[in-house]
Amino acid sequence: MIRNFLKAALPALLLCVPAAARDRVIRGPARIDSPPMALLAGKVVPVTSEPIPDGVVLIKDSKILEVGPRDKVKIPPGFKVVRMPEAFLFPG
Repeated sequence: MIRNFLKAALPALLLCVPAAARDRVIRGPARIDSPPMALLAGKVVPVTSEPIPDGVVLIKDSKILEVGPRDKVKIPPGFKVVRMPEAFLFPG
């Protein structure tokens, strides 16, 4: 279930990237080399479950590791934290 959400969520996460960077990502390789990230959003809206207010999406090696509420998802050391308190993250 989380894997399906993650596959669907990556395009939505790209909407958070500035246009110039987004164009490079779309035209670039299938794998994006970037540091591990924790996206902290005002609301994460999964495909198969209820919206998660104050949600976290953990991404490492171009894969979503975990999605859940901030008080339940532990952010591992070394993850770059991107705070987006006003953002809604949607899949698709």
